[in-house]
Amino acid sequence: MTYYIEHENKIVLFDTDKSKLQQTLLFMPQYQGKEIKETERPIADFEFADSSEYIVQQAASEKAARVQELQAQLEELDLKSLRALRAVGTGQDTPEDHERLAQLEAQAVALRAQLMELSK
Repeated sequence: MTYYIEHENKIVLFDTDKSKLQQTLLFMPQYQGKEIKETERPIADFEFADSSEYIVQQAASEKAARVQELQAQLEELDLKSLRALRAVGTGQDTPEDHERLAQLEAQAVALRAQLMELSK
């Protein structure tokens, strides 16, 4: 069971321990007199975590975090390729440089494919 207090149709306080919530109210006079409601629904980030809006918002946040992670991995691959690219650019490349670039590009292709899938 979770106990919560709403103000202007928003959850402003919540706790699974009703007495702790009541004690908190002593230090928050703006919410004194508000009804302490109880629910079986999960609450996260001061929202009902089972609402469709919350679920959509969480999915979008997770997607954005994954996109950032993939972009960071691509940037890391770019940095790893610099030495081999410099060698190729100056004509001092070796077969190992080409092998390294091929491996890094294969990884980059896979990451870009994941990014494309997320953009759909």
